[in-house]
Amino acid sequence: MTASAAPVRVCAVQMVSGASLAANLMTAGELIQQAADEGAELVALPEYFCLMGMKDEDKVAARETDGRGPVQDFLAAQAQRHHITLVGGTVPLATEAPQRVRNSVLVYGPGGERIARYDKIHLFNFRKDAESYDEARTIEPGAQVSTFRFSSRAGTSLKVGLSVCYDLRFPELYRAMAQPDLILVPAAFTATTGRAHWTTLLKARAIENLAYVLAPAQGGRHENGRATYGHSVLIDAWGAVVAERDEGAGVLEPVQETLDVGARAGIPVQINHLKVTGAAQWGWSARILARLDSAAATGVEVAFDVYPYDAYSTYSDLMFPAWVLADGPAAFARRVADAATRQRLVREMRTLFTRQTGPGPETIRFREVSAHPELAGRTLADHLDRIGQPRTIDAAVEALIALQLDGGFIGVFTGMDEGDIERFIRHPRAMFETDGDLVQPGTGYPHPRSYGAFPRVLARYVRERRTLTLVDAVRRMTAMPAAWLAQTDRGTLQVARPPT
Repeated sequence: MTASAAPVRVCAVQMVSGASLAANLMTAGELIQQAADEGAELVALPEYFCLMGMKDEDKVAARETDGRGPVQDFLAAQAQRHHITLVGGTVPLATEAPQRVRNSVLVYGPGGERIARYDKIHLFNFRKDAESYDEARTIEPGAQVSTFRFSSRAGTSLKVGLSVCYDLRFPELYRAMAQPDLILVPAAFTATTGRAHWTTLLKARAIENLAYVLAPAQGGRHENGRATYGHSVLIDAWGAVVAERDEGAGVLEPVQETLDVGARAGIPVQINHLKVTGAAQWGWSARILARLDSAAATGVEVAFDVYPYDAYSTYSDLMFPAWVLADGPAAFARRVADAATRQRLVREMRTLFTRQTGPGPETIRFREVSAHPELAGRTLADHLDRIGQPRTIDAAVEALIALQLDGGFIGVFTGMDEGDIERFIRHPRAMFETDGDLVQPGTGYPHPRSYGAFPRVLARYVRERRTLTLVDAVRRMTAMPAAWLAQTDRGTLQVARPPT
């Protein structure tokens, strides 16, 4: 956005928060990192960014004392780390009433200090068909209008007004802000009310107050079944949309695109070796399955296959952004030799690391390393020990760059979470596959899925964990995929008819 002085870059972070506070904070941290890397000086998170619980009372259980708690510590640390103004909208803060919380927007300055608080005043109450919400059951309304002064690095000063979601329907709140330059509206608008009123209301508040409006939103299908509208947006003082996002978060987009293609073409959809890779996305399986179920409910034929391991095997290229590998190894070496380009690469790889594999260097195991055959079978953490470096993401990134300069490697990446795997396996549309290479037994360090996928299903998920019955597991390996592929001459055992 721009004011009368120098331009200011702002960011509305869109999320599809779930029931795990730790997973939500991890996702928020990744998105804040992206925003800061792209130059945003003011970053705003959506309502309920830290928790979208399975029931309303979950926010009460997660409440924090004002000034102390893991969510507040997270926000302060993120603001200080990236030297940004960070708007955490919203955090459940304790009240004198033990069964209710304040739904509070907390703002932290570039030094990590808190500079503003706003408690949501207008509480949402909505009933239509089977959809019902009553925030007053667990939220105590605030009473005070809140604004703060934002100053950019270039010296631009903005008066910023704070509001939350349902507040948007009460124009008098915004008039009481007394001519703000920017209005923030972190929200979790339902899909139903969002389609009807979201953009119209935001534009009205912008025009009435001759102010920019920045609205970070929840957008997608949540673990608790709730569907939020998304469409995080920046609107200028004339009511024009400057930038807008539809819905969802990055890992969901390829799944949704595949489902959309199937729906438009009227063809069945099969998603091969469905998985959620990268620690930053762990826990998102419920959201992906909700998309599949939603598509199936509209008539799309949907199925998917999985293999029963928390690791996958591929080339080291996976850990690098595509632009740095373009045009081959010589071009990669030239780019890495340039100090400014290398700095950009390292910054992007730090973010990419936990999107592609687990949380640390111990989650990458070397299969084939042509320039360093002695590494085969060892982990990246082992390699860091060997060269006298700490087992940190920063050191891992530098080691990966050095190995790529030497020709790269094929690795096994432990990038999936057991909870996601079991959730996929339990789903009635899941079939089993190996996705394995043809390997010579006893040679090298192949991924065990090449020869162990089906035995592992029977041992781990039938006998040990009782995730599936034996009959159901065998059906998903045989009859189910045969029927899906219309192979009527295989997949089932039948009693032979006696000769006539």
